[in-house]
Amino acid sequence: MYQVRSHPLAQEDFETLKKAGKAKLVARAVKKIEMIASIQNPAKHNNVLELDQDAPGWFRYKDGDMRIIFRFTKSGIEVIMTDVIEITMLAQRNEKTYGRELQRRYRLLEGKNP
Repeated sequence: MYQVRSHPLAQEDFETLKKAGKAKLVARAVKKIEMIASIQNPAKHNNVLELDQDAPGWFRYKDGDMRIIFRFTKSGIEVIMTDVIEITMLAQRNEKTYGRELQRRYRLLEGKNP
């Protein structure tokens, strides 16, 4: 069982898509991520794909035109460790800048040099 949280950059994506009238799509996609987080091995779900070249260790979930990019992390509070799915990016499939933004965020969040 995983917890789902959103990175601050993903929160900006949520807000942008909501302002563009995509609030229902965003809510549906997040609800599905929460459902997937409840299964034993979310990475094995049919609509989840590991992003090998663009962002190793990150995953993409497809829901119609929506793409949710996430990674598995550990979040610790004292000694208690909780498994977490951190949503790092939310985008529509047809966005031209999707690939470049994905690579930029991967480098930023993983501390990789451009």
